Amino acid sequence: MADSSYDHPRLYQLAPLGRCTGQVESLTGFVARLAQRHSLATGRLILDEIAPHLWPHDLGRVRLLPRVLGDTGTGPLDGSGPRSAQWTRVLEMLTWVKGLRELTTASWRPAIGNRGLLKPVAAYCPSCFALDLEVAGDRDVGEPYERLAWRIAGVEICLIHGVPLLTRCLWCDRPRPPLAYW
Repeated sequence: MADSSYDHPRLYQLAPLGRCTGQVESLTGFVARLAQRHSLATGRLILDEIAPHLWPHDLGRVRLLPRVLGDTGTGPLDGSGPRSAQWTRVLEMLTWVKGLRELTTASWRPAIGNRGLLKPVAAYCPSCFALDLEVAGDRDVGEPYERLAWRIAGVEICLIHGVPLLTRCLWCDRPRPPLAYW
């Protein structure tokens, strides 16, 4: 799905983590890791690289950021709505990484509705994050990543470690927005 105007991907060909497992990365987590790899704040990556492809004729993109990050009724990025499909197409074009739909709940849509499915804040398992860092040499991960399962509203404990998922930063005690880098 490469854009013919590019002879190489516009953004890094970052491989999604946990593919084909119950530990698959969320699309919002993928975007946050992509921003980190480019040494950019997530909002800057969205405004400078992604938004021009989502809204090519809107030059006032800065005012779009709250609409992009908040819920506008089109569904969250990790969900199965039109916003998720649009972002998936754009990110596949910019990174040349195929199958980013796997990082959303889009394939669940026939069985489960989208409304109220995802948490409004990011949740995480500190034990999984510690394991991500510990096995970095084996998997070349070296960084914690947000699992799609943690985004599901009904999931309150880590499916691997059985510990409660946290939704607040351990350092500042503020809720973690879904597009924040860990």
